[in-house]
Amino acid sequence: MIQSLNSFQTHLDDGGYDVFMDLLKNPLTDEGKKGTLQYIRSEFVFFSVAAISAGVVMPVRIIASIWRTKNNKGA
Repeated sequence: MIQSLNSFQTHLDDGGYDVFMDLLKNPLTDEGKKGTLQYIRSEFVFFSVAAISAGVVMPVRIIASIWRTKNNKGA
């Protein structure tokens, strides 16, 4: 997940916005294109960071849950 986020960021930094601009050529003004591209980037970064965070937190939660289940002595 971290590598994918890094690849996306690198692609955008190396001129990847041009690909998005080609997709958004006709229906939007330049300002609309800029806002849409910023929205796409923000959403991708937000969900990537959330997935990375969940990938770190979930194993700890699962281990804690298993530990509580195994050590619950009749309570």
